[in-house]
Amino acid sequence: MTPVDSGSSIVTKRRVGFLGWVLRGLATLLFLLVLGSASLVAYFTFVVSPRQQAEQEKAKHDAAIFANLSGSTRRLAIFDAFVDRINAHYYDQRFSGFDWKALTRFWREKAATAHSDFDLYFGVLFPLTQRFPVSHVNVEMPDRHTARARPSKALDMPLLKPAFCGDFADTGMQIVPIRRPMPIYIVGEVALNSPAARAGVTPGWIIRSFTQRPHANGGEIEAQLVKVSPSQMHEFETMEPNKSSASGSSKSRQPANLKPTSIRLTYACGSGNSGFSTHRISSGPLYIRFDQFLPVEIDKVKEAVRSADRRGVVLDLRYNTGGYSLLLLNALMGRGQPVYRTRNASGLTVVKTDYWTNRYDGPLAVLVGPASASAAEISAAVLKQSRRGIVIGRMTNGSVLGALSYPLPDGGSVQVPVEDVEMLDGKRLEGRGVLPDVEVYPTIEQIRAGRDAAIDEAVRELRKSGSDR
Repeated sequence: MTPVDSGSSIVTKRRVGFLGWVLRGLATLLFLLVLGSASLVAYFTFVVSPRQQAEQEKAKHDAAIFANLSGSTRRLAIFDAFVDRINAHYYDQRFSGFDWKALTRFWREKAATAHSDFDLYFGVLFPLTQRFPVSHVNVEMPDRHTARARPSKALDMPLLKPAFCGDFADTGMQIVPIRRPMPIYIVGEVALNSPAARAGVTPGWIIRSFTQRPHANGGEIEAQLVKVSPSQMHEFETMEPNKSSASGSSKSRQPANLKPTSIRLTYACGSGNSGFSTHRISSGPLYIRFDQFLPVEIDKVKEAVRSADRRGVVLDLRYNTGGYSLLLLNALMGRGQPVYRTRNASGLTVVKTDYWTNRYDGPLAVLVGPASASAAEISAAVLKQSRRGIVIGRMTNGSVLGALSYPLPDGGSVQVPVEDVEMLDGKRLEGRGVLPDVEVYPTIEQIRAGRDAAIDEAVRELRKSGSDR
């Protein structure tokens, strides 16, 4: 019998072309996008939204309860909310360096006897923020109360900002607290050809007392200042902060044996200049000053730097109070370069520069002083540590913590540090500051002669670096 051939089947494998792989990739990407979007929607729907709704309901409930409070009960509620915000968000939950629980007990008794909201804020809450051994702890009274509030008794607030003009731009005398928890107030910078310069005030002098009052079309200042030598300035500006007791007292290292000098000066409102400025220094380097690390200011800096060349740039941060340092470092450091680290409740994060900002890679000198704070001193520290630029002037303020503001039940707010900053080698700047590569302590003779000693030194250093190339 002859076997029957049942036949055979042939399987043909079709090769997927380039277009097919592209379509498969797009389909996979679309699937992942849809899945990710669905996950985000689910997270916000079932986690974030209920949490926010619960917080809003709690805030309404607390506000309703608070609205019915009065007198000492109301002020204690504000105090307790102030403490709760700090307990919940303060970056160092160990509260290192001071006894936070003892402080709250001591000052809560003061809050119970406060006679008004003004007394509570400026006689209790504000002094309590000054007992922290770190920067960026502050409290703000509601605007609607500040205008009509009056203290019921004399308060020890010698350096509160007055309601009339008289800042550095007008007086030419910069007032800076340089240590915590009990700060020493010093003269930061003295502007050339200013009322302070004509009165003989010199940078670095210690301020024992300070009174400011309206006068004619401006104001008048009376102050008790302690004259100190450059070596004493260095000691006071670089000393470590002291620890305090529950009441906030601390042993001061001010020179008690030196006799204060009385000065009086008058000034006109709007007589000075402040903020962004730039010019070429005697056919030499380009000078740039800006006083805050804000996008609009940094855009001006970037625009000015376009005209910079190998003669270099003098970047003046002596009056800069901070902002976001990466805005500047993106334009001065390498692309994708680690620059510093931040530490918060979530852990440690390495901060890097971006890849797309146009860079200036020419010679750079950075001017700093006691008022250089936050982003200004972080930037100076990065530029110094990386040897990207030479830092000139005086010790910076040592106030670099990242902070957020949280509401209080009466409409006020408390600023709480939520993040610490450290350099790549682990060195902390908070409470220490940045020591310049070249220290410069201006004299009254230089100021009266219209010479800025720090700028003169920066020009010399840039010329020296140019001759070395």
